[in-house]
Amino acid sequence: MKKFLSALFSLCLVFALVACGSSGGGEASGGESEETFLSIGTGGTGGAWYAIMSAAGAALNSDLNLDVQATGGSIENMKLVTNQSADLGFASPDTAYFAYEGGREFDNANPDLRVVMAGNMMYEYIIVRADSDIHEMEDINGKTVSIGAPGSATDIVGNEVLSSLGVEPAETINLAHSEAATALQEGTVDVMMALSGVPFTAATELSTVEDVRFIPLNQNEIDTVVENNQYWSGGELPAETYEGQNQPIPGINVGSLVIADESASEDDIYNLLNTLLVENHDEWEKGHNLASDFTIEMMETYVENGVVLLPFHPGAEKFFEEQGVTLNK
Repeated sequence: MKKFLSALFSLCLVFALVACGSSGGGEASGGESEETFLSIGTGGTGGAWYAIMSAAGAALNSDLNLDVQATGGSIENMKLVTNQSADLGFASPDTAYFAYEGGREFDNANPDLRVVMAGNMMYEYIIVRADSDIHEMEDINGKTVSIGAPGSATDIVGNEVLSSLGVEPAETINLAHSEAATALQEGTVDVMMALSGVPFTAATELSTVEDVRFIPLNQNEIDTVVENNQYWSGGELPAETYEGQNQPIPGINVGSLVIADESASEDDIYNLLNTLLVENHDEWEKGHNLASDFTIEMMETYVENGVVLLPFHPGAEKFFEEQGVTLNK
């Protein structure tokens, strides 16, 4: 009987040691750190945010991973972060502000939203077929316009540009970038409006299969739009960005921010920033040229220009202050 109890005790001890060795301390067996997965809401698969963050995921170290989610854009992303269905989300600065304070598209404020980093500058594209009779903004009156996915930054900015300039299309249709490009090519819409990075996938693919033109805004039109929207600025689409586009195209630029809930791990956010903006930034740029806009200097510019109206996440605050950036509190 004693031998049996002794054997039973030894067996229990072995199981206890195995159990202790396989849990706790944030480490996997063998003493290696557990992998961290962060999900991020971006935009449509034909847009810049999705492509940029897919490249970011490839540039991360093996113990830090990004789950890149295709979404309807800014508004959906802020709702996903608010509902904790995504850890991170892209948004234009104005959408992030209203998600934080409440108003416009958001019935309820979310005071727990926090800034993680500044992103690329986006350009408001206004694209028509080369054989179109549309040459300036007033020619869009009475036409059919694709205005972007519902609730996307494209939807918000496109409608605001049209409204500010008193342009009244016969119809606006909510289509994602890739769908809008197909509709323009097939002639079911007259105009494709899209807010995205430079370049962006849908426009690149469209310009290789269809002769298109990009409609400029004149200086008075730019001034009118910017006067009504303090978060935006005048800009231009550089010449030779797309097939057949030989001249720069004046228009509207809109910034972008990556947002998280305050409850996101301080260490995870710090490590994400340190990896992407310092340790592996060159690798990220190799994956997508617009990663060059995601820098410590860009964050500093956003702060200096008063574009960032939300508090910073503690992990981001720690990182940027270590890099010498003075943040608004």
